Amino acid sequence: MADHAPPERTLEAYDQFVEFYRQDVLAPYHVQSDRFRVKTDCFEGHLASRYGKEVDRGDPVDIHFGYRTLKSGDLAIAIFRPDLYDKSLAHVPRWSPFRITAPTWASPDERYALWLRRYLDGDWSVDNGPRARLEALVRTINALTTETVDIALFSTQECEALTFPLAQNTHRYQDAHEVLYGYLMDGLQKKCIQQIGAKAGHSLPIGSNRTFDTLMKLPSMPTESSPLWAAKKKTSEQRGLASHGVRPMAMPFAAFEEFTKDLETWAAGLKELLSCLEGLLRMRGHVAEKRQTAKAALPKIVVPSKPNYSLAQLPQIVGKTVKSVEYGFRKDRPEIHRSEAMILHFTDGSSLGVETGSNAGNLASGREGLTPEDVHVDFILQWVPAPCDEGIATDE
Repeated sequence: MADHAPPERTLEAYDQFVEFYRQDVLAPYHVQSDRFRVKTDCFEGHLASRYGKEVDRGDPVDIHFGYRTLKSGDLAIAIFRPDLYDKSLAHVPRWSPFRITAPTWASPDERYALWLRRYLDGDWSVDNGPRARLEALVRTINALTTETVDIALFSTQECEALTFPLAQNTHRYQDAHEVLYGYLMDGLQKKCIQQIGAKAGHSLPIGSNRTFDTLMKLPSMPTESSPLWAAKKKTSEQRGLASHGVRPMAMPFAAFEEFTKDLETWAAGLKELLSCLEGLLRMRGHVAEKRQTAKAALPKIVVPSKPNYSLAQLPQIVGKTVKSVEYGFRKDRPEIHRSEAMILHFTDGSSLGVETGSNAGNLASGREGLTPEDVHVDFILQWVPAPCDEGIATDE
């Protein structure tokens, strides 16, 4: 979390804009996960309807919320009033019974101060919470393994079911870890680990071995003293209590705060894992992620060009080396749309001119006041950087 939260006296200045509710106001929305999405992090959360269904029913909801700690240690939900009364009006009757009217707050409360700074003061220098950072690391790791061995390490990019504990007791803490285990442990893909091993020249027997243990057998993986192993141990223990046998009765527990620390440990562990995989696969994670993002924006070819189309000449450039490129705006032609153009000159003396075509003339002939010269067609280029750009990982 960011440091230097505002002093407590400044928090009360926001009271005219903020209302507080018991945390269990969110429980019905979690239960109706087919209709609503609830995403939580250590100091913020977002409740939204699954658009398409809720809008048609006339009761959309879109509420960003924070947390404030009561003197009892329980957490209250803090919301910006217009989010409920303007953007989510139909949900006011759902929320009203849970409103806290005379709270006694714990002090200081950095978590609440961070939410105020980000969402009411617009201070975007506030760091993301550990859940956001953890999911970002999973995305980067998946991009790295997809680029290098053609399969993602984690089967799920983001885990919508992952949520911070809904109450301050041991059962809700264990439940949160059960979901986290499914996301980060059960979500590991054995085929990807095998492929990484093969690329590194290290044969791995998968079989019935635990996937995490198999991953750790790869060369140069984090040692057992690393945060990754500590995070895995904690999550495995708590998941076992939640799902194996009859667990002990729930006890009061600072579940929210402890789960925040656990996610911080996981984020540190995944950061170390990413570094190890970068060395093993010889590519930087941010380069892989940039390539994956660029590839997703490439046009999708769904119908091949006909042999008589000029585009069918393109295969002739395969294997040629570009010597120079001319590009800019093509000289205007009477009754032809305006256009950008490019000329590729190859080392063998051949050249390829590329400009755009359109049906502007046909449109102009059927519409009064429109001329082909009024139409300007340009190229949209999507560059996918080479794997070696900005970062092949080296042993140095």
